[in-house]
Amino acid sequence: MSEWIRIRVKDFYKDAVGELEYTYVTREVYEALADTFRKEAHAQEMRDIRHTTKDGYTEGETEDLVELTGESVEDTVIRQMEIETLQKAMQSLTPVQRERLYFYFLRA
Repeated sequence: MSEWIRIRVKDFYKDAVGELEYTYVTREVYEALADTFRKEAHAQEMRDIRHTTKDGYTEGETEDLVELTGESVEDTVIRQMEIETLQKAMQSLTPVQRERLYFYFLRA
């Protein structure tokens, strides 16, 4: 006869209704549930690590950084449009012309 293990349903099924609902499962089912739970917990932990910064997020900090640049939104948009135009022009050049520009402006 296999051994039965008592588990709280809420621990393994997040959408379970009752806090104090328990059920009995076999050891094999328990191990499968625990393994799945560990994998999901690890995946969530990795998502959290990828989507947070080392120091966390401070409310209003990004707004302060925008003010420190001293550049208006219009200037930022214009600069971005100029960069896009320049990139398109650079892509239309031949490799030799691109190399010449690179050495003239960046290696001078």
